[in-house]
Amino acid sequence: LALEHPEAQLVGIEPDEGNFAVAALNTARFGDRVRLVRGAIWDHEADLVFDPEIEAGEHGIAVRDARPADDGARRLRGLTLDTFVDLAFPGEGIDYMHVTIEGSEPRVFAAGGAWPDRVRSLRVEAHPYFGYPVEECVAQLESLGYRAEPAPSPPDKWVFATR
Repeated sequence: LALEHPEAQLVGIEPDEGNFAVAALNTARFGDRVRLVRGAIWDHEADLVFDPEIEAGEHGIAVRDARPADDGARRLRGLTLDTFVDLAFPGEGIDYMHVTIEGSEPRVFAAGGAWPDRVRSLRVEAHPYFGYPVEECVAQLESLGYRAEPAPSPPDKWVFATR
């Protein structure tokens, strides 16, 4: 995106320390046009922990709310989409948001918020293997005021939405 859209400001959020480091290396050449946040998108502000018990696929990472029994576990900042959008682009609209949060999409979208009024278009990864098929993703995005439809290829994996 940074190469194809040289005027764009890009912000990413990543929970995994190793992935975050790789993202920082890959985007360093774009200077302050790319900002990275270490954390995870969640349905409420929370301390989160990685949960190896949740199957997240070969490349996925699942998180959950931290519990008292997680004493000593490395914690991670969980942000709502409203908070993330406010941090990333205070008071501004966002032209495009790419959302792939490893099966957390249903809970995050169900939380609602003010962010849909500021985000003009989305590409969302549906996760049928996590019980979140494209049809449910489309319905959730439409309930948030978007026109949504499955992406042409692959139609069972991605949803495009616009306001």
